[in-house]
Amino acid sequence: EEVYKEFMETYEGNPRDQGNFYETDNGEMVKSKSELIIANMLKKFNVPYFYERPLNPMEQYKMFPDFTCLNRRTGKTYYWEHFGLMDNSEYSFNAICRIRNYAAMGIQLGSELIASFEVSKLPLSGTIDSAVLTLLPPASEPVMAPVSSLSRMIPQ
Repeated sequence: EEVYKEFMETYEGNPRDQGNFYETDNGEMVKSKSELIIANMLKKFNVPYFYERPLNPMEQYKMFPDFTCLNRRTGKTYYWEHFGLMDNSEYSFNAICRIRNYAAMGIQLGSELIASFEVSKLPLSGTIDSAVLTLLPPASEPVMAPVSSLSRMIPQ
């Protein structure tokens, strides 16, 4: 629980936070319907998280992951980025650059970095529940699905 207390310390919000239009079940404002789905799902499964908590706050260049989440069982921090406009080529390019920036900080996709993607024909769906239960299980619940079940989330 010490890790939990440390994780939940007050943090500064994103100074460029404007245009957040959707209120989550936690009462915070997020930018998209998909982020709303993710935030409400994290709350539903009692996963501690922050929305756009700064990463590398002492550095000149700060990143603001969509969600910084805590696995209460392991004490491990995960960063979740949702890339919701992947059919836009400029957005896709920036998403790849963002993933590379994480890698440069030692945060690897598939390890500490969770990423969800959508395009207009494949919107975010409830299948992300299994990702949360696998990577970020509630402290009082058993792990529900093996990591291999995440492959079912990829459309065939």
